Amino acid sequence: MYRPYNRNVLIGNWFEDRALEEDIIKDYLDKKNRGELASQKAQTNQVLPATLTTVNDNRVHSGDIIMLKCDGNVNSASPLLPKAYRNDCFIVENVGAAGGISSQVPTTISAFIVKSVDGSPLGSSIKFGQPFIITTLCGTKFLHSDPLSYDKAARRSRMQIVDFVSVYNHECDWVATCLNPKFRLEAEGSDIPANEKIIILNMKTNKALAVHCDFNNKSRFEIVAHTFLDSHKAEEDVNHWKFVTNLPTVPVPE
Repeated sequence: MYRPYNRNVLIGNWFEDRALEEDIIKDYLDKKNRGELASQKAQTNQVLPATLTTVNDNRVHSGDIIMLKCDGNVNSASPLLPKAYRNDCFIVENVGAAGGISSQVPTTISAFIVKSVDGSPLGSSIKFGQPFIITTLCGTKFLHSDPLSYDKAARRSRMQIVDFVSVYNHECDWVATCLNPKFRLEAEGSDIPANEKIIILNMKTNKALAVHCDFNNKSRFEIVAHTFLDSHKAEEDVNHWKFVTNLPTVPVPE
């Protein structure tokens, strides 16, 4: 039988195919040991219920488990027709991206831990003007915002992006300020109230955390860092956030 190539070439091709198969199996086993398979990530990212911290003094403390809520304006009357109505928004973490949902049930993707970064002990109250970080429940990802650039911007609004990163840096530091601009100087250094509206600023860019709502869908949110000001130079309702915690149960008198 005539062969256009010698037997060594055929053996060499077989050896190359066998080496490639062994490399594929080796990569598979390495990813399995590191937990990087898609099936393993799906099990790790299962959405499970979470329990928020119950505060008795109506203050936010370092180490508290909270939810970040921006109240909606569906029921608020507004004479401005172009203003888009939206539902309540809760920030969620989805594979490193920051998004928003309307569900009020705390889960492993919508509950976060707030911690101070200035060396204050866990359990101490966080104050206005004091830097803090917001992490996932596992503590491996930090709420982060990059300065706006041509290649780093939110996909729909093209505003400053907000996401979650696994490496801490100064862009992960946030600070809270009083909702009313007239009282911000007086409120500096006082405790941050829980379940009340505040303004959350990124310390790197000084941009306020905001929710951008789709004009045609009041339940479609995009989390950005942008300060929306009204005619009075005060932040609009899309910049108003709450650290949501469990309220203490009040005994019913018999």
